[in-house]
Amino acid sequence: MNNTRLPEFYLIGIKIQTSNQNGQAMKDIPALWEQFMQADMPNIIPNKVDQNIYCAYTDYESDWQAPYTCFLGCKVNSLDEIPEGMHSLLVPASDYFVKKVEQGLSGEIIGNAWNEIWQSDLKRRYTVDFEVYYEESNQPDQAKLEIYIAI
Repeated sequence: MNNTRLPEFYLIGIKIQTSNQNGQAMKDIPALWEQFMQADMPNIIPNKVDQNIYCAYTDYESDWQAPYTCFLGCKVNSLDEIPEGMHSLLVPASDYFVKKVEQGLSGEIIGNAWNEIWQSDLKRRYTVDFEVYYEESNQPDQAKLEIYIAI
């Protein structure tokens, strides 16, 4: 775990409104991933910077317990082409707390990482937080994920 400063960047992808209340996000976010992958969106998004997939959390109504937007997409170097049915998201320049998750990408492991963040005393900004699923995560034995929390 460490802190870093990142410049602003853009994502293109799809989004949903959800909440952590009553397990709603545990239903909505996997469904968003299924839609994203079944439509082969990682290969449709133009002007990608790399093959990583970003799952961003934004538009928080207050904190992690209130409704928010989940945005799933890829980092791009241009918003000149946004495919029909997709959206763009500006991830603002910010300082981030970074949590590395390298034991695998099961829902339980990711959920445990988020529980640690939620129970921590981080001074969160609730602007845009995101997970980066690195290209090598397609190979389970090389799975790598980082969670970035705006602070």
